[in-house]
Amino acid sequence: MKEKIILAPGLNGNELMRSLALHGINCIGMRICGAAELARLALMRSGIPVSGDFVSAREEAAIVADAVNGEPYFGKTSYSDIQEIAAAIRRMRSLTADEDDVRYQAQLSAYIRAFKATTGLDADALTYHIDI
Repeated sequence: MKEKIILAPGLNGNELMRSLALHGINCIGMRICGAAELARLALMRSGIPVSGDFVSAREEAAIVADAVNGEPYFGKTSYSDIQEIAAAIRRMRSLTADEDDVRYQAQLSAYIRAFKATTGLDADALTYHIDI
C-alpha cells in the first residue's frame, strides 16, 4: 500500500484530513505533516532513532530572543528582528561547504551507478551506502 505524504507547514493535519473526508476524498494512506514531522519520519524510516524533540519555529524564536537578550550589539530588538535572526540561523544551518557539496555529489553519483549496475534501472528511492 502506498502512502501519500503532503508537506503542509503550519496546517493542522488532522483538521485538514477531516475536511477532506467530509467532502468525500479518500484519506486512507494519506499523511499531512510539517517539516519537523517529515524530518522525524525520514530519520525513523532510515533506521536512525529520534530520542529528542525538534524545536518548533516559535520555540526557536524564543531561544534566539533569550540568547540576544543582554547582548549590547543587538540593543533593543523587536519580535520581527528576532524572527529574522532565527530565520538567518536556520538558513545558515542548512548551508554546506563547497567541499561537502562535491563529496555529496560524488556519493550520489556512486549510488546511481551502483543501482543501475545491479538492477539495470535508472533510479530508486532506496538508499545504499558505498564508501568512495
